[in-house]
Amino acid sequence: MQPREVQAVFAARCALRGLPAIRRANDRTVRRIALPLLRAILSSGVAGTCPTPEVIRSAASDAAASHVLYATDYDAAAISNVDGDPASVFLTPLWPGGAFPKKLAREYKKLRAFWQKDASVWDFWQKWYEDMLAGRPVDWDFLRQVLLLPDEDWKRGPAHVARLIEKLRAKRDLQGNIKDLEQDLTGTTSSRLGLGGNNPPEPLDRDSQLPAGLLIVWAPLQELKEEAEKQAPDPARLRKATDALILALAEIGKWCGRKLDRATDKAID
Repeated sequence: MQPREVQAVFAARCALRGLPAIRRANDRTVRRIALPLLRAILSSGVAGTCPTPEVIRSAASDAAASHVLYATDYDAAAISNVDGDPASVFLTPLWPGGAFPKKLAREYKKLRAFWQKDASVWDFWQKWYEDMLAGRPVDWDFLRQVLLLPDEDWKRGPAHVARLIEKLRAKRDLQGNIKDLEQDLTGTTSSRLGLGGNNPPEPLDRDSQLPAGLLIVWAPLQELKEEAEKQAPDPARLRKATDALILALAEIGKWCGRKLDRATDKAID
């Protein structure tokens, strides 16, 4: 018997193939069943790639709702070649050759039209399905966060879930930008001053504006980072730290400009 994670991946792939068949139902029925079905399929996929205890509990209750419409030897062969990483199976296109069977192709066209009719609600799910369809890499940690939204939120319907997913996405993007800026500042400091690490540098010359500028950058940056990592960040605190960071970066820019002017003057003397 295959490990639980591999079984979950297999179930998710089978269900993803059959998903377009829901368009055989009328719009009213699709609106009622689409979100629970998508959540169930996502549960299987995340359980196969991020098998934490909380994910396994969620999948155990939700994946049963996912009707596995049929399986293929295509996945069986791919899964048999998995070497400790079930997620790699998702990097294989959903259909051999990348093309839907004719009947399902018609249903998929109808499903896309349904999603696009209310794009603000279904955009996340359409993009996720298209990534699965093409075998493109996805952010499984972010998908885990989506899956672990509280049950009471899922029960409030697709529009509510879409708003929460957008908040999760904004938080992820903010954390990514903070990390990039932190790395840029650390790298700039290291190369310019011969220092490393995450601590603000000590002044190495008589230009006192350099350390002062760097210090006022690091303080709001760390405040912004700490607030963004909270379960429910305070928008007012985020805005305050962001505004302070923008001002600090402007000061650094002025310092760099003066340094460049002096370097230019020396070069043309």
